[in-house]
Amino acid sequence: MNRRALTIALLAASTGLLACEEDTVQGPGFLCDITNPVRDAFLPATRSVPVHSPPLLADTVQLKVLATNRFGELRTDRIVWEFRSSDPTVATVNSAGVVSALRPGTTRITAEACGKEVSTQVTVFPAF
Repeated sequence: MNRRALTIALLAASTGLLACEEDTVQGPGFLCDITNPVRDAFLPATRSVPVHSPPLLADTVQLKVLATNRFGELRTDRIVWEFRSSDPTVATVNSAGVVSALRPGTTRITAEACGKEVSTQVTVFPAF
């Protein structure tokens, strides 16, 4: 291979590597690629969780997001969802979808992955 062809090949390879950021990788074989998109995502419409005063470690509820593929079939691969709470003073949510109640009130928990977003309302009520 001549020097010019080698230089072009190296530039093309390095450009391809630089264009791939780990959290946005897309292409055949990846979880969010164009051949395996998330068509729909579902969370329960509402959830409720009791909270003690002061809050206990057990004052939690686990959210599970269900997603479908381009054919409408349930996806069984592991999709990494990003969760957030609209009011983290009422409840927080970790990266596994575990909602921890902090005080009575309501908050909206949102999960996002592969360009799809879904949310549910969580009501925190006083435990007696």
